[in-house]
Amino acid sequence: MASKQYPYLPTILTIGGILFLVFYGLNRLWAAYRGGYEGSIDGQAKSLGTVIAALAAVTWLNPHVYLDTLALLGAISAQYETSALKIAFGFGAVTASFTFFFSLGYGATFLAPYFQSASMWRILDTGIAIIMFAIAFGLYLSI
Repeated sequence: MASKQYPYLPTILTIGGILFLVFYGLNRLWAAYRGGYEGSIDGQAKSLGTVIAALAAVTWLNPHVYLDTLALLGAISAQYETSALKIAFGFGAVTASFTFFFSLGYGATFLAPYFQSASMWRILDTGIAIIMFAIAFGLYLSI
């Protein structure tokens, strides 16, 4: 197990996650202050390349992805001794992830009409910043 071979790895990943979350929260606060939501409000479609590049960046460059999947889920799954329990845990994690992201995508379609104003985008960015700071603080307390 990696956490036994590298006992400081979870702490290093946690610190990386904290730094990412604080940076992202500050970025969202800056966006709320700065504004500039015209591209989001007018509903202009993005090119396929732009969407794929953004998807790849969020997927592979986000240290929180690795913190969650490798460190957090890996550490939690280590408590299950039998294969059946590990498979059940994995199935539950995949199901929860699918449900969350499906709901996120479907919810975005449902809420799109409400986000035709810059004030709603400012509220969203501020809320995201608060959530990022709260998660970062929770991670800090876990060290």
